[in-house]
Amino acid sequence: MKHGTLETSDQILIEQVTAGDKSKMGVLYERHSQDLFKYFVRLTRDRGKSEDLVQNVFLRMLKYSHNFKGEGKFTYWMFSIARNTWIDEHRKSNPLKKMKELDNVDQKYMEDPVDLQQEVEHRERKEILQYALDQLAPEKKEAIVLSRFHDMKYQDIAKIANCTESTVKSRIRRGIAEMQVIVQTIH
Repeated sequence: MKHGTLETSDQILIEQVTAGDKSKMGVLYERHSQDLFKYFVRLTRDRGKSEDLVQNVFLRMLKYSHNFKGEGKFTYWMFSIARNTWIDEHRKSNPLKKMKELDNVDQKYMEDPVDLQQEVEHRERKEILQYALDQLAPEKKEAIVLSRFHDMKYQDIAKIANCTESTVKSRIRRGIAEMQVIVQTIH
């Protein structure tokens, strides 16, 4: 997340976009596309789809730039649009997805069996946790991703998700508990 003068600068840039200088959207893209990409990859587990979703967010921001009133942080507005974009995509797709197989092991690990074993165990743990995250209801998954991977505060997530802070806390607490049960059943 960007703070301070960068955040103010983002607000000025989106105001310039609204005023007709569409080239400023490129600066916003450079600053925020990676955060959005990471957000979507964690939600979808699909890099290609995540890239498309990032593009859709910026197209929506361009189309609806006049809706940004400058009352809150730019990133909250941006993640609200990202959330709505993901919800729209999620409604179109099949929520039940199979676990992916482990990625191909890099050649460098073939030379050292200890490194190979550690890498395989690390990837397996990651896959199990991602699988558990994928099993959660979308609102729980989103709250955990924003909180744990994007370091957002509960009150900020509540603004994005249009709910109360206690609802966010509950979603995260219940989501983590559900993930623990899923992980235990796998082991």
